[in-house]
Amino acid sequence: MALPDLNSPTKVEGKNVLLQEVPTTATGVLTNSNGSNATLRLSSIYVSNIDGSTSSDITAYIVDGSSVTGYIASTISVPSDAALMTITKDSNIYLMEDNTLYLQASSSGDLSCIISYEDIT
Repeated sequence: MALPDLNSPTKVEGKNVLLQEVPTTATGVLTNSNGSNATLRLSSIYVSNIDGSTSSDITAYIVDGSSVTGYIASTISVPSDAALMTITKDSNIYLMEDNTLYLQASSSGDLSCIISYEDIT
């Protein structure tokens, strides 16, 4: 596991993960594989409730290779026709090697999500 030097990286690529629907079972939506020699810097996670009448809860967490879980958000309610920013550029979180970001919605078809991140090598 050779992590990049964040002060002088070789390459930084901006990327997005688009989820039309956040699943109701905890699902790994972004993984930094063991041996990738990269660090993923989560810049933002936008969760939008696309249901016009019902709120829905979002849970977001990271699991490392040792199965240690760190929660970013736990059952936070997103009102109908509203958006929640769980991470912003001011509060970066890093996905190290062998880490996975999981998302889960409390109800089907209500939440959509955009994850913006930088792949740093």
